Amino acid sequence: VALEDELEGSFAVKVDTTGEVANGYALGEREAKPNIIEVTGPKSLIQKIDSVRVTVDVEHAREDISAKGELEYYNKDNELLDKTRIDAETEKVDVSIQVLKTKQIGVKVNTIGSLAKGYSVEDLNFEPQEITIAGRDEALAQVDEITINDVDISGLDKDTEYSFKVADYLPKDVVLTDPEQKIMVTLKVGQITSRTLTLNRSQIDFAGGLSKYRYTIGKDSQV
Repeated sequence: VALEDELEGSFAVKVDTTGEVANGYALGEREAKPNIIEVTGPKSLIQKIDSVRVTVDVEHAREDISAKGELEYYNKDNELLDKTRIDAETEKVDVSIQVLKTKQIGVKVNTIGSLAKGYSVEDLNFEPQEITIAGRDEALAQVDEITINDVDISGLDKDTEYSFKVADYLPKDVVLTDPEQKIMVTLKVGQITSRTLTLNRSQIDFAGGLSKYRYTIGKDSQV
């Protein structure tokens, strides 16, 4: 009988969830204790481990969750491995998950700098104009909108698009329900044009004048 060499390994524990929290709530930070697991087992099996996970049900949750979950081992193809041949320091870990209230807030965008000479801003659009944040009641009460003051138009003479990561503009203790959300800004620029028109006196009518005044027009003028 050939005996396979054993191998030791250390893996971070990832917290997964199933289900959906109650309407108006979102998940915050997740933590497993311990968050690093030491395992020993057949070399061929330990080398297949890509992630170690613990799964917690959060269905309809409205408050923070504390639970104990069983460790599972997965390969790079997200396939469950046979853990009966894995010797771990513990089979279960303690898990804590924040459940935060959510709030819709507005987005405001301001430009800085000046366009190239002879050009003006024709339009400034951005999406989304509202975002959903999550946090504790006291933190949410302090935020009604975020302002992006970094749309730099200095020296521009053509249409330009910008992308801003929303998380960079959030105050402390507030998170996004979509951590990767971005604000996309589209600036439309137009060239300022001018022309001279000559009006004859016969082409000008008066409207809204007061009867106690007399109105006259001088020589033909350019406007």
